[in-house]
This record gives sequence, structure tokens and C-alpha cells, in this order.
Amino acid sequence: HGVETAWRELETAVERRTHVSTFDFLGTWYRHYAGQYGGTPLIGLAWNGTELAGVAPLTIRRGRLGRIPVTRVDFAPNDSIAGELLVRDDRPDVVSALFHSLLQRVRFDVVCLNGFEPESTQLRAIQQLARDRGLATELEGHAFAVVDLSAGYEAYWAGRDGHTRRKINHRARIGNSSRSSAFAWQRDAC
Repeated sequence: HGVETAWRELETAVERRTHVSTFDFLGTWYRHYAGQYGGTPLIGLAWNGTELAGVAPLTIRRGRLGRIPVTRVDFAPNDSIAGELLVRDDRPDVVSALFHSLLQRVRFDVVCLNGFEPESTQLRAIQQLARDRGLATELEGHAFAVVDLSAGYEAYWAGRDGHTRRKINHRARIGNSSRSSAFAWQRDAC
């Protein structure tokens, strides 16, 4: 009963997750991008007996800010717009346990975690642990658009005013022509 099997079982037990926390996605990313490019793999595993209760897929990268050396912990994949912890829905305490362990075992200067919903219980648990340890946290503007598609995309689109639909259509046309030009350039360059 290895980590892969336990990780896959945990995936099926977590209701709100994306591909970013799956074993298939992260196993592939760690295998092909971690190391010199993506940083040293750092995977936190929280076990409840023989059951995997949480996974913190992270990396450590060392660099410099000017001449100051900085050690940074990121979600894997790093430098992406979002990462995610994989934690059983019925075990919110696991988030604190994972980060408590990180604070005890790893020396770092900054932790950069992109992708938390501002009101998520996971983010609140990390912020509380940081406060308890005298660490500062900072939130940047939420970069993700969240839309209600429960009635279908057509209903969502019909609910947008004409000005918004025109702007989106215009941006889509510009984006499509840019991709076409880039594709033609790449094809010609080969």
C-alpha cells in the first residue's frame, strides 16, 4: 500500500479539488520539471494510521533578491497561478499539522502559496498558524474569476450586459489572431 495508491484514494475522498493536486499531474510535474528548473521536491504527507489524510505538494527554491539569499517554498507546480493542498474534507486540522511540520523541519524565508479562495478554511488555518507563530501573512488580489454556471453557460452569457459581451468578444478576436500569428511564425521558423 504505497504512497501512490493512498494518494489516489485520497483524491476520491476530497470533494472540491482540481487536477493540480492529483497524483498523475504532480507525479508527472515532479518527474519532468522539479530539480534545477522547478526546485527541490518537498511533499508533506499527513497520515492517520494507514490512511493518507493530506498531501502538501511543495518545492523549495533558493535564489537571490538583489544580493540577499532567499529560500522560498512554493506549491508545485511553482510559478503557476494556483496550487492546492489535498486534504480530506472531514479533516481540516490536517492543514495546520502539515504546516506546523513544515515550520519545524524546513528552513525558509518565504512561503508563496497561490490559489486559495479568500474565504477557504485551508487559508484560515494557515493564517491562524502563522499568527500563533508570530509570522506575517499577506494576501494579493484574488486573480481568479468565479462565475455561476449552475444554469449553464448560455444562461450565464445571456445575463451579461451588451457592453460586457462586446468587450469579451473583442478580446477573444484579438487573442485568436495573436495565436494564429504566433503559430504561423513558429511554423515558418521551423
